[in-house]
Amino acid sequence: METTAPAVASRELTEQERRILRHVAADGTNDAIAKRLYVSTDVVKTGLRNACQKLGARNRAHAVALATQWGFITLDHVVPRHEP
Repeated sequence: METTAPAVASRELTEQERRILRHVAADGTNDAIAKRLYVSTDVVKTGLRNACQKLGARNRAHAVALATQWGFITLDHVVPRHEP
């Protein structure tokens, strides 16, 4: 497993991609994230796909792990979603 952040500047995550990853970390579905960010689910899917590509992540959970490990996002304010 790679342990250093991507060195290429083009791999920097946009603020939107970071926001989406923080919501993914809180166990948000694409629909729930879209509603919270006032965007379409297509925007969420595209942002997540772009973040995964930039990070070299296999899936959304891996993207959150890598983004956290490399300091692109912090999980200090993540509050997990609770189902009734």
